[in-house]
Amino acid sequence: EIFDRPRPDVGSAVPLPSSDSFPSGHASGAVVTFGLAAVLCAERRAYQTRHLWALAALLALAVGLSRIVLNVHYVTDVLAGWCLGLAWLAGCLLVRDAVRR
Repeated sequence: EIFDRPRPDVGSAVPLPSSDSFPSGHASGAVVTFGLAAVLCAERRAYQTRHLWALAALLALAVGLSRIVLNVHYVTDVLAGWCLGLAWLAGCLLVRDAVRR
């Protein structure tokens, strides 16, 4: 209710859902999903850490950009989604490390 912003209404390549536009759930979910996959894989393959993080960032970037290209989100919606996803991932990893200790 606080961020009740409608979606872009002109030129969308797909049918628009009835949900609000801000923030992008796809962008935040992509950061969390691919970030977590990179964390878990990096624990098993320490020699490929850079490649895993680069792949996770590239996939999350692609998901966010696809939302803009399809014209179902504004750029700020995707940026907020990425920030929200990164904050959630960081918080979960901090809790995970605290529980491990």
